[in-house]
Amino acid sequence: MVYFEKSRSFVNRHGWTFPHEGKELAGLANSLHQRFRECELEARNRAADLLRDSQIHHEDKRVIAAKDDIVKYGKLREQCAVWTHEFERDPHREFSLGINDVSFFGIFQSHDDPPYDAATQRTGWKFSYKGSDLTSALREKVTELEAEKRAMEKDENSVEITEEIVENALLAEEFEKNPDKEVTLALGDVVYLNLAPLLKSERTEE
Repeated sequence: MVYFEKSRSFVNRHGWTFPHEGKELAGLANSLHQRFRECELEARNRAADLLRDSQIHHEDKRVIAAKDDIVKYGKLREQCAVWTHEFERDPHREFSLGINDVSFFGIFQSHDDPPYDAATQRTGWKFSYKGSDLTSALREKVTELEAEKRAMEKDENSVEITEEIVENALLAEEFEKNPDKEVTLALGDVVYLNLAPLLKSERTEE
């Protein structure tokens, strides 16, 4: 009896990774961004249609499902906006992809998604930026936060947002003083600082 084959055990093959250059992935990420943006919009319209019906409670399972889809597709849209930007910014960089990532980006269109999250690498990718790339983004973030603070009630998260404003202002000063300093950003940092052009265009439309 072949015990390992029968149990379909997770062994080394599920940890294999494969290099793909940014220029190969940029167009795929951009197409996914568009797809997830459409899915998010459809979910928003579905939720709005449901809530317009006075017979449907706001905690109806269909409303909850639509709201969950808004969050899911919104996150995927933002991620793909960042990856499109980073792949275009560094087209010759090799990114390590697990088999799930290969499927996610649709590199080989003829295959279905794998039924497991094997060797996903994409959420762990880091991106290198110089201080000169970040100074204006940090100052814009400070301006945005100051406007947000003015619009909110005095006792509503005012301490947290003040701390965030001070932190970003100090970072901007440091990078202005040290423009060649290189730092590593994660996906969430790129979203937070609104560095990807697709994110900027979407926020302008809002």
